[in-house]
Amino acid sequence: MARFLETLYATQRTYSRRQLQMAVRLNHDLFVRYLDFLVARGLVLLVKDGEDRESVRVTPAGRAAYHRFVGWMKELLGDEGLP
Repeated sequence: MARFLETLYATQRTYSRRQLQMAVRLNHDLFVRYLDFLVARGLVLLVKDGEDRESVRVTPAGRAAYHRFVGWMKELLGDEGLP
């Protein structure tokens, strides 16, 4: 899920479902499960882009969650990062 928020936050752009799935490198079933989870919690938003297309955007709550996650990882790992 962090990859979703990081991808959407870092690029500050809207992705189609397919583009985002490729960017986060998940199989379709797992991608849909995570996407549904993030949408249900208001962290990402699905936006209609015409008749059959939906785009995915990070919400303000999603940006805040991303910042909290990054802060938590820095606290956990310290300045040294991963071993």
